[in-house]
Amino acid sequence: LNSSELAPPADGLFSRSTTSRSLGGAADIGAGSGEIAAVVPEREDGAWRTVQKRFCANPWAYIPIPIIAGLVGYITNWMAVQMIFYPIQWRGIPIKVWKDNPFGILGWQGIVPAKTAKMSRRIVEMVTTQLIDVPEVFGRLTPRRVSKHLLPLVQDSVIPKGLGLRFLSAPFLSHILRKCTRDLQKNIESILNLKELVVGEMMKDRTILVDLFRKVGHKELKFLADSGLFFGFILGVFQMLAWILFPAQWTLPVGGAVVGYLTNWIALKMIFEPVTPVKILGLFEFQGMFLKRQSEVSIAFSEHLSKAVLTSQKMWGNMLLGSGGSSFFTLLRRNVPWFLPTALISSIFRSLKKVLPNTPGHDIHKYADTALAMKQTLIEKMELMTPQEFEGVLHPIFQEDELTLIIAGAVLGALAGAAQQAIGAKFEKKALEKEQAASAAASSDHLGAAAAAASSAASASSMEYKVASAVGEDEDLKPAKDQFGENQEGEEHTPQLH
Repeated sequence: LNSSELAPPADGLFSRSTTSRSLGGAADIGAGSGEIAAVVPEREDGAWRTVQKRFCANPWAYIPIPIIAGLVGYITNWMAVQMIFYPIQWRGIPIKVWKDNPFGILGWQGIVPAKTAKMSRRIVEMVTTQLIDVPEVFGRLTPRRVSKHLLPLVQDSVIPKGLGLRFLSAPFLSHILRKCTRDLQKNIESILNLKELVVGEMMKDRTILVDLFRKVGHKELKFLADSGLFFGFILGVFQMLAWILFPAQWTLPVGGAVVGYLTNWIALKMIFEPVTPVKILGLFEFQGMFLKRQSEVSIAFSEHLSKAVLTSQKMWGNMLLGSGGSSFFTLLRRNVPWFLPTALISSIFRSLKKVLPNTPGHDIHKYADTALAMKQTLIEKMELMTPQEFEGVLHPIFQEDELTLIIAGAVLGALAGAAQQAIGAKFEKKALEKEQAASAAASSDHLGAAAAAASSAASASSMEYKVASAVGEDEDLKPAKDQFGENQEGEEHTPQLH
């Protein structure tokens, strides 16, 4: 189209936009008129519109995010529970191991096994100050019954069998044993060392404390793991929105760390807080899960402790073999008549040390376990504890390394988020390539349509211009035709139009 031959008016064909943004709109081709309508720029999309467009354009890049976040929450919380109790012994490369701590440079030991000594001392303190009055409990023993069950053992240690000596010595030895029992009840706290007993037993077999806490807090520990799935999914929805709006390389790793951190933190808070019941809107009462189970937990705690540690066998073992052994021997010496030699008392003492700590089925243990009633005593006292006191039964296992557990969750969450980011980036790249190809095709179609319309309009304008020119020239030549008329042969002259 030669512009020198076609001079359109100022507001004519080419004064309007003939292009459009690939994603912002399309040229509106005027049917019949040959004009191309001007493109009106769209307003900027809001955040919600952006989320809709990007999600609908490539949903599979975003749908896995909350699902994976839920799995990450569950796995990190489950691992946190396992890290509390296992492994029992330190595992790893012993480059550097810190005593009474679960971690080394390259290795780990369960928090409870690593801190058994400290935790068991707390339990003893709670038991002796809040649950058991040791002199009162041992006051339940009947000297006559104790004498009856210990007499055969004492006779075996000092009196030969036969000759009727056992029968003749029975009243005398029974009297001595009754005196010793009453003296023991008065001085039990200087002979029986409960702290030494409990800590020693739990250090010797660390699974005792592990099993105690697992039995006592089994529902809370299950909630800690399972809640990660729910909280992780909910937080994952926000993580997905952040990834849609801010698709930076740091978005998902940081979001994963936040998910791992918060799922552990929220679950731990819900187990122990609030300590006292709190009413919400006057309708719902909310209290820490563990604290609501005080009666149930009291039974589980008392049953395990009374069977695993506070048994007659183990208490006799502590009195005879522990730090109070010398006091026990002194007790025997002052209650045995002076005319009996110390060698005889030593023989009785050795016999007691050999038999009582190593014979769980001995008659004295059957009687003492029943008479002391440790299990029932612990249950009754624990049920009377205030919520603040009761919280200390289980909370110490989390308090010791609560921050460690939470940070571990955050690290695992960040790793999972980085994996999500790598997967999402691949989906996003494919979607972007597809979008760019579609945009290029659409732009080509729009430009082709615009060019065709422009060509059509130009052709129409050119024709109109030529017709108008022809009409004008014909009018100019009309006088000439009148002047010259017909030629000699009578033929008409036809003007040539240029």
